[in-house]
Amino acid sequence: MGPIILLAILHAGFLAQYAVNILLTRNLDLDGLGDFNVAISVAATFSALFLLGGDSGLNRFIPKYLDSKDWGNIKGYIVHYLKLALVMSLCFSIVSLVADGLFRHYHLEKLLHESYFAMILAPALALITLLGESLLAVHRRYASSLTTELLKPLLFLAGIGIWLFFSPTINEYEATALLLLSLALTFGLQSWLLLRSIPFDFLSQRPRLSIPEWKAVCIPMLITFLANNFVSFVELWSLELLHKSETSVGVFSLLVFIASIIWVNFTALYYFISSRISTFDNNRHSPAAKIPRLCPAAAVRQCAYLLDTRHQCRGDSRLASCRYGQP
Repeated sequence: MGPIILLAILHAGFLAQYAVNILLTRNLDLDGLGDFNVAISVAATFSALFLLGGDSGLNRFIPKYLDSKDWGNIKGYIVHYLKLALVMSLCFSIVSLVADGLFRHYHLEKLLHESYFAMILAPALALITLLGESLLAVHRRYASSLTTELLKPLLFLAGIGIWLFFSPTINEYEATALLLLSLALTFGLQSWLLLRSIPFDFLSQRPRLSIPEWKAVCIPMLITFLANNFVSFVELWSLELLHKSETSVGVFSLLVFIASIIWVNFTALYYFISSRISTFDNNRHSPAAKIPRLCPAAAVRQCAYLLDTRHQCRGDSRLASCRYGQP
């Protein structure tokens, strides 16, 4: 029954995101949709970097600490990576907003892009990712999937709907601000659920830090994540930078989203088994220790795939443009 419930949650979340894309396409047109999706992609990528693999390491350490009732290390791990992600993402967001303001002040429109402003999302995205994985690590998979996969797009959809009820139009910057609001509300609910799910007084517990042990596992996991997602990061960005037609970027991002439904079942499986997977000892013979040696090969394969798909982008974009009635 559990996998069916998770599948229902994830498919409902996909439908909510689909409705969001329909609303944005009607009000931003494909040019604006492409810029918005590129900006969100940039913010999401940097938020993953700022976590330094802490989100991936949660399911390695927290279940083990729960079994041994090591409450200090549970609080220490969560607080350490929350602070780390928050400080780095806030600093980078401030720098990005300053750059956006300077480009506007000196009329350097060619250097302007929505990505600078969208970096305000990086702190919220990092915190939501970490708290969602924390809920999963303490065996609250329904709370994790509901908040991360369903509540977030539903709140964003509701925000856009309310905005369009009072205003006839919406632009990329307004959509980004609405997304930030939905992320903030999601973060608040996740925080409350996590405090209710942890079997000790989180606020009064003294944290204990095992940073070298955590880094030894989390950094290789971050490298693996970046290697495995190299193409998905770079494809949209390279199309935005190299392709002359802004419409093609919007069409491509929309097609990528529609195709992402094939991953819904795998994501549901991840929520179901992730906190049940047995951990490995961190030694030179363990899978975690072999990860850095596997990453160069993965990156080479991804680069080869990117070179191949880059030649196909123009033809695919023209085909999709015809499908959506664009010239």
